[in-house]
Amino acid sequence: TGAGCATAGCHLDPGNGTSFMIAAPAGATEFQAALDGISTGGGRALVAGGNLNDSELYLRITGTGVPKMPFGGSLADGEITTITNWIEQGGTFD
Repeated sequence: TGAGCATAGCHLDPGNGTSFMIAAPAGATEFQAALDGISTGGGRALVAGGNLNDSELYLRITGTGVPKMPFGGSLADGEITTITNWIEQGGTFD
């Protein structure tokens, strides 16, 4: 899942203007802290554990949020299901 987001250049190059870098944190605790610290500008959390409609990530990968992610394409249905289930189960890395 992450490979497409990174290889598209959106979340790999800090010079592209995005606030979230896939490769930045090393472990689960650091990754969770990175997610918690991101402001989406839309008043929603990037990942709101247990709440799909308040999770910017979910809205963008399903095409109901703007901009849609990934740009110029879509994740596979199985990838969206995996992320959806993860958010529904709390969206944590423990």
